Amino acid sequence: MFPRFGYSTAAWEPPKPPGRKLDRIGKVETFALNAFTVGDATEQCPDFAGILGLTALYYEAGKGELLYRNAGSGKGGKGFGFAVCTRCGYADSERLPADRKGNPPPLPPNFREHPSIYSSNPNLRCWLKDQEFVLRNKVLAAKETTDMLFLEWPLVGDDATMYSLGRALVLAGATLLDLDSRELDIDGRHSDNTNRILLYDSTPGGSGHCLELMTKGIEWLLKAQCILRGTESHSSNCRKACLECLLDFSGQFNAHRLDRKKALAFLDEALGGSSATSSVCV
Repeated sequence: MFPRFGYSTAAWEPPKPPGRKLDRIGKVETFALNAFTVGDATEQCPDFAGILGLTALYYEAGKGELLYRNAGSGKGGKGFGFAVCTRCGYADSERLPADRKGNPPPLPPNFREHPSIYSSNPNLRCWLKDQEFVLRNKVLAAKETTDMLFLEWPLVGDDATMYSLGRALVLAGATLLDLDSRELDIDGRHSDNTNRILLYDSTPGGSGHCLELMTKGIEWLLKAQCILRGTESHSSNCRKACLECLLDFSGQFNAHRLDRKKALAFLDEALGGSSATSSVCV
């Protein structure tokens, strides 16, 4: 479902004070919708950063489109979509999927008694007892355009390798451009045996960060290499990821996919492993 006017909080639920833990409902997944053909790219750079076979394709906002989806958090941690009130838009995670005949499961607890999101009175019901205005098992979604940078490597890596390298590129780019790392992100879908990494500006409409990173070239890749290797102490003690390298606010939710040693070996091979690119970073 793509709400026409976006999403809203309920008038009867006051803002939470700073520092209070927020309730996370489901998980937002991000997918790129582009086909990524070379002819559609705004800028393209073969042999990017001097690496033979590494192609960089930049897509400005309007050519780069993202899909955000949330399937809710049902029984067993699985996403079965949301029950959505068609009168006010109130939504709650479905606990179970529809059965084999397509019959919907019982409504989430207290859904039938929910107040309208437009009412400031939490005791005022949206429906009468004999009414039901609801859509079942709907995945909530949104689309937006933004700037994207697509890197196609001459090597192939597994999911841990490519995801970890992508996170290193995000952190290296944020450092070089003096940004909060949350202003950049990667397409985080699981993908084994791939040679592709997609980075994008997390600001709707784009901020030009991806285009600026394209101009950094080898400086950007060397910074990512430094983050993955770190100091001698870090290089010998860190097995998968830690706060000194890849484990930041955004990366923590996929910590099980991080493996900085695999990413470092991949990048070292791509860069050629020369003395200029394989020194320990301080």
